[in-house]
Amino acid sequence: PVLGGSWGGLGVAFGRSAVAKGASPGVWRRSTGSGDQPLTVLFDSGCGPYVSVSVPSSGGPETLHALGAALQNGHGPGQDVGGWSRLDQDASALTVLELLAVKTKGEVVGASKHRGVWIFAGKLFVRAVGLVLRRWEAGTTTASASKAASASEGGNHPGDVVMGIMEGPGKLRTLRRSWVADAEGKLYLDAAGEVGGSVEVHRASGVVVHRLADGSEQHWKVTTQRGEDPFGAAAAARGAA
Repeated sequence: PVLGGSWGGLGVAFGRSAVAKGASPGVWRRSTGSGDQPLTVLFDSGCGPYVSVSVPSSGGPETLHALGAALQNGHGPGQDVGGWSRLDQDASALTVLELLAVKTKGEVVGASKHRGVWIFAGKLFVRAVGLVLRRWEAGTTTASASKAASASEGGNHPGDVVMGIMEGPGKLRTLRRSWVADAEGKLYLDAAGEVGGSVEVHRASGVVVHRLADGSEQHWKVTTQRGEDPFGAAAAARGAA
């Protein structure tokens, strides 16, 4: 199913599509032509998996400015196709991962209950994980999302999306994150320093294991990789140990 809804002030939709939503793989934004409309950023793998994040109009200009700053040095706004404007013109670097399983307190839960898509495109990344629950499929209302969020313990929400900038292999900085209003500018992951948990890249099997700070593990399958490994040498060394 397509998962998503209103997650902590961000509109989210992710899953698999039989037809690419953009003209080609990469990062796209919806051209609305109106200042009171949300900014929609689409990460399209071109091979099925995609993540769409909509930022409210109040935060749209700041987000677009940060994206533009990240895409300097030969990258920037490009072609316009069907109402979508390309943000990153470099399609040579693309890594796509899909969530295989989540391990928590010795229990392993497969993709039938958890879905996740993690896309690296050029200097940008997005990661979305959600529980496969009816109320969290696309079309979830803000009211029902807020009710579920208030009922959850310790901020453990049924859905999480992070959009940000890859400063270097294995070093990811947050631009926007659901449920965390002050996340902008903070490190989401530093694989070398183990900020945000530790990462192991098992190249032979094409599996990435992300051990989070709460002790849980997420096992991701690399389905597409063009260009350098986004997780860096430290993560690859741990996976080979």
